[in-house]
Amino acid sequence: MLVRVSCFFLALASGTSFGGVLADSAADFSGAQGANNWYYGYFPGGNVSAFTKLPTYNAQAQAWEHTSYGPPWTLVTATVMHPNGINDGVEEWATREWVSTYAGQVVVTGHLAKADTNPASSGVFGRIYWNHQILYQHFIAGTDGTGVTYAISLTLNKGDILDFSLAPNGADNNDTTLFSATVSTEYDSVSVDFGAPVTVKSALGFLDGFDDVSTNGDPAPGPTLGPNPTNDVIVPLHPQYWRGTLNEYRRVQALAPGIPYDLVLDNVWGWAQFN
Repeated sequence: MLVRVSCFFLALASGTSFGGVLADSAADFSGAQGANNWYYGYFPGGNVSAFTKLPTYNAQAQAWEHTSYGPPWTLVTATVMHPNGINDGVEEWATREWVSTYAGQVVVTGHLAKADTNPASSGVFGRIYWNHQILYQHFIAGTDGTGVTYAISLTLNKGDILDFSLAPNGADNNDTTLFSATVSTEYDSVSVDFGAPVTVKSALGFLDGFDDVSTNGDPAPGPTLGPNPTNDVIVPLHPQYWRGTLNEYRRVQALAPGIPYDLVLDNVWGWAQFN
C-alpha cells in the first residue's frame, strides 16, 4: 500500500532559554522594602522626585502604611492602594516603585480600576513615571470598577526607576483602587543547538486517502495490502487530519470520528476538461 503522507512539524530545539516576567507587583509583594527590587511609599504633596518609603508593614493587614494609620490613609498592598487627600492633611500619592536590574526592551502592563466603588469617591488618577518623568496617566471615576488595562513598550537601562502612583482627586473618600503592574521582556530569546539530536513524534500531519500500489501503477515497495488497509496499519501513523473522497470519509468516521476531514470535491465529482 502506498499512503501519501504530508506532515508538518513543530520545530523543537534543545538549549532553549526564554525571556519572561521581570517584575510582578502582586507576585513580588513583600513585607520587606527592596525585596524583588520593589519599594512601597508615597509622593509627599505630589512631588514625584521625593519618593518616601512608608515606615510600617502591617502583617495582619498585609499592607504598608504610616506608623499612626488613619489619617494619613496612605496604603499600599499587593493589589490595591489608597492615597491621602487634602481633607486629611497633606496630600500623599500612594506609590509602588520598582528599580530595574535589566537592560533592554520591555512591556509594562497592568490594570487600573476602583476596588471601592462607593459614589462618595471623587475618583483617582493612576500615573506611571519613568525616572520621574510621566509615562502614563488615566483618571478613574469613583464608581468605575471596570477600569482600564494598559500596555506600554519602552527600553530600560539598569537602575531605571518605574513608579506606579495613585493620586486623589481632592478628597480621599473611598479611594481604594486596584493598580497592578507587570514588567516583562518584550521579546523571547531562543538558542538552538542543531548538533543535539532529539527524537520527536510528528506534532501535526494529514493522510491523503487510501492508495493501493497494485492499482495505481507505482512499483510495489512491499506486500500489497489492498484498497482498504486494516486499522492496525493506520493507527500507528497517528493522523491528525484527513483528506480524500466521500467513501474514505465514512471509513475515517468509523475509525477516528474526532479527526478533522477535508473532502476533496474534485475526487467526488471530477473536473472539467476542455478540448
